[in-house]
Amino acid sequence: SEHCVSNTSISALELGFRVCVAGDAHGTVSTDDDAAVIVSRQNALLADRGARVLTNASLLSLIASN
Repeated sequence: SEHCVSNTSISALELGFRVCVAGDAHGTVSTDDDAAVIVSRQNALLADRGARVLTNASLLSLIASN
């Protein structure tokens, strides 16, 4: 969450791509913070940077409708 997903998403946003993230389909390991707290924080960061953070089910419905 805080490395691969975030860095890839932010790089894509900076390149002008529209980014959708399945906010409930990535994870991490607990460190000083609980893993769920880290995932939530990364989802908020990505949303603040311009990514659409959706549930996995919502993202799959969006893909299926196109």
